[in-house]
Amino acid sequence: MISFKLILFIFVYGIIHVNGICDSQTGPVGSIECSSNDDFTKKQWNTCLTNNYIQRHSQGRQKCADGNNYCTYACMPEAYYVEAGDVVDTCACNDSLIPPVSSLPTECFSPDGSNCDWYKSCLERKYSCEGTSTEYLLIYTKIFCNLFIKYKNVFTDRALRWIDDGRKCLQMALVQFVRPFINGTCQAIDDAASDAFKSCNLQPYPQQGSICDITRRDWLRAFWMMKFEYNISISTAAYVWLQKALETFYECQNDPQVNDFGHVYQEFKLTMDLIQTSWNNQINLNKDQFDQIAIDITHRIAKFLNASPEQWGWYGYGVTLAQQRSNTVYKQMTIVLLVADLSGIVNNTLIPPVNITNIKFNELIEKFKNALIKGDLLIQNDNGTFYASQMGHCMDMKCHATIENISAPPYGSKNDARRNKIYVTGTRQLAVLILI
Repeated sequence: MISFKLILFIFVYGIIHVNGICDSQTGPVGSIECSSNDDFTKKQWNTCLTNNYIQRHSQGRQKCADGNNYCTYACMPEAYYVEAGDVVDTCACNDSLIPPVSSLPTECFSPDGSNCDWYKSCLERKYSCEGTSTEYLLIYTKIFCNLFIKYKNVFTDRALRWIDDGRKCLQMALVQFVRPFINGTCQAIDDAASDAFKSCNLQPYPQQGSICDITRRDWLRAFWMMKFEYNISISTAAYVWLQKALETFYECQNDPQVNDFGHVYQEFKLTMDLIQTSWNNQINLNKDQFDQIAIDITHRIAKFLNASPEQWGWYGYGVTLAQQRSNTVYKQMTIVLLVADLSGIVNNTLIPPVNITNIKFNELIEKFKNALIKGDLLIQNDNGTFYASQMGHCMDMKCHATIENISAPPYGSKNDARRNKIYVTGTRQLAVLILI
């Protein structure tokens, strides 16, 4: 049989004759050969894959010749996105080497990106990344992938195109790691996903769906549905990928947008006085670490307000940490805090009406404001002690402007009367209320 090679626009890989290695109509997927490719200095491993996978992975730059269903895809273009030049040791081979064999099932090697179980059945079978940052990546990719399946009837066609193209694109960026000749690391997987994340959301191949094409209603639904899927006891570090998605969506919105979903969704800018912290110098903390602190504080506030996670969505991220002492004496950090009525987000009550009153949601927001006005939001956790001293009610969905700015009593005066004071405290995973 003839092993058909790829057409790289005007470059054509040489055709290598190997019996039965990759039939143009039947494959088999995952079979490997050591062969030469035009424009490369050495022989390299080539894998028999579907034309659909090759086009998606290369974002249309490469495809099988003559419209064939299967052909071989060289290691360098797949693993390193390099189409000419030297061959790295990972990809290099010679005729004396026996092609490596994988114990993974065939469907692992050339997925179309729609199987959300691929991460568990394939990638996680080869790599054990529990306890690393890659564990959080895999949590997000599975949650995002399943949006298309679990909530397909909720989204508009444009949103479904974004979710479908985005989930396939993210999976394509990681398939290389299941090749038997690639022994990657959890960090390498995390890095590959980070490199692909923004383009997979903004311009996924074949560019039928982009996060910038969806409505704010679809975005609110996607964001809060994903947030809801996170276990409340999970580490705050797990939210780093959800935060990346939020920041990517905000890149699409050049101008502040009035929040016309106020009956089910509100944003606040919360100023936290840093009474005592576990770090010596704030500049040693990166943005991800500040975001984790913000999420932890947000969850503790929700716990203090007895806001059921089944009914109300709470999320927060860090904005700035003042370098100079404020008029409250203490240094400060700023949190943007998001609150949502989850049932309203999912069903048709999310459609902005002319006049609507969401009594329970309004009561929760007022309870939140009153707790700050009374000086009751003193948060203690593994990171230190934080006091909510000011709050601004955001007018838009990026919180460029605030209204109804309110303040708490100065921490010192409130702290003098420690009797009956409620602290929100405990470990990062569980908030506990203590009366002292």
